[in-house]
Amino acid sequence: ADGMIYLAVAVVVLLGSFMVLLDAAVYGLSEIVAPGFAALIVAIVVAVIGVLVFQKGRNDLNVKNLLPEKTLSSVKRDTNFAK
Repeated sequence: ADGMIYLAVAVVVLLGSFMVLLDAAVYGLSEIVAPGFAALIVAIVVAVIGVLVFQKGRNDLNVKNLLPEKTLSSVKRDTNFAK
């Protein structure tokens, strides 16, 4: 149970760190373009990355990838051996 608490705290701390990094990106980019436009650019880039990662995760979680292939073949082999 303690491990889950540490993981949750780590996620919160890392999320805060990520937000500061995004803010720094907006600030740095605002030296080149208008601040509002800099924020928009950073938001769009992060959103595209998020969508791509989400789609990759969703595709990796399809039913075919969730089947325990080694276990199924082992059970079939054991069943055949027992006969």
